[in-house]
Amino acid sequence: PEWPYTPPVDRMHGYRTALEDAGLDVDPQLVVDLPWSTTMGARGMDRLLSAERPPTAVFAFCDEVAMGALRSLRRAGVPVPRAMSVIGIDDHPFADLWDLTTVRQPVELQGVRSARTALALLGGEPVADRHLTVPTHLVIRSTTAPAD
Repeated sequence: PEWPYTPPVDRMHGYRTALEDAGLDVDPQLVVDLPWSTTMGARGMDRLLSAERPPTAVFAFCDEVAMGALRSLRRAGVPVPRAMSVIGIDDHPFADLWDLTTVRQPVELQGVRSARTALALLGGEPVADRHLTVPTHLVIRSTTAPAD
C-alpha cells in the first residue's frame, strides 16, 4: 500500500485544532502554503508581512522554514520576538545557533520505531499501528515572547 507523507496535513490539523480549542477562527489570509524550496520560509513571511493585518506570531512547518522567516523579518526590520514571535519544529542542529524556539522531536526514537516497523513488515509480521506517536518537547529560546 502507498503511505502518503502526512506531516503537512497533520501539522495543519494541529494548528487548526489549537485555534479552535482557544476559541479562535482560522484566518485563511494567515495560512501560507507554498511548494517546498530553500526560500519558502522567507517568501511565506514576505507574504504575511504584506497582509492587511500581519500576525504577531508564526508557526512554521519546520525549523528550516522558520529560519527563512527569521531572515525575512530581519531584512524588514521587524524585531523578533517583540513584534513577531517565530516557532519551528524539529530542533534542527542550527535551531540553537539561530536561538529558535522549536518543538523537539526524538529523531533517534522515531528511527528505531520506524526500523522495527519496517523489519516486521519485511518479515511478514502483522503491524497493528503504522502511525506512531512519540513524545515531543517545547524548547523555548529567544524567538518567542508574549505579544505587546
